[in-house]
Amino acid sequence: MSVAGLGPSLLRAGLVSGLSLFAWYFGRKFHPGRLLVYAAAMSAITAPTIVINLAWQLSFVSYAGIMFLSPLLQDFFYGRKRPNYLVGIILVTFAAQLYCLPVSLYYFGQLSIVGVIGNIFVTPLISTTMFLSLFACVLPRILAAAVAWLDGGILSYQIAVIGQLSTIKWATISIVPKSPTSLLLYFPIFVITLILWRVTKHSYRPTPALDNRQKYGKIYAC
Repeated sequence: MSVAGLGPSLLRAGLVSGLSLFAWYFGRKFHPGRLLVYAAAMSAITAPTIVINLAWQLSFVSYAGIMFLSPLLQDFFYGRKRPNYLVGIILVTFAAQLYCLPVSLYYFGQLSIVGVIGNIFVTPLISTTMFLSLFACVLPRILAAAVAWLDGGILSYQIAVIGQLSTIKWATISIVPKSPTSLLLYFPIFVITLILWRVTKHSYRPTPALDNRQKYGKIYAC
């Protein structure tokens, strides 16, 4: 945040990460709903007009989809088992894009059909590019140039994938933008989320793991 500035989406991500690390330091975790409310409130206090910023809105609703819908989909299809890495990316991407859908349709009037496919090829490498960019900042000039060259190659691959998918004629479906009915899609989305929550009985309340002193005793919920 100090390097890139307090952009709307970065402010949301920084607040969520900072609050999560703060709770982790004391051995606790936030409930997803409480974490989102705190992040939204602190964002509004920092910059009151940020709530009408499109970048902040998309960042907020996509994160809400990841926090609320994604674990429900995993529980519904896999129960207590963890899906493999590829399926996990698909479920997380679908949850984020579904929660972003009404906002995207309202502002842009377009629905991406190949968005999930693009994320499968791009998302696994995002953390790598971020780490390499940070790593290059602390290396000597010669080594930094080598790391930057590798990072640039990965970024070029990601841009090429996005550019190739954007040339597909049927990649998007267009509707009339700025239509208030687009936002009404949140009603069935929330209904689906509620039904999955009732079916899976998923608990969003975090439960800390037992340490050696507690492994024969009780599990104390946060």
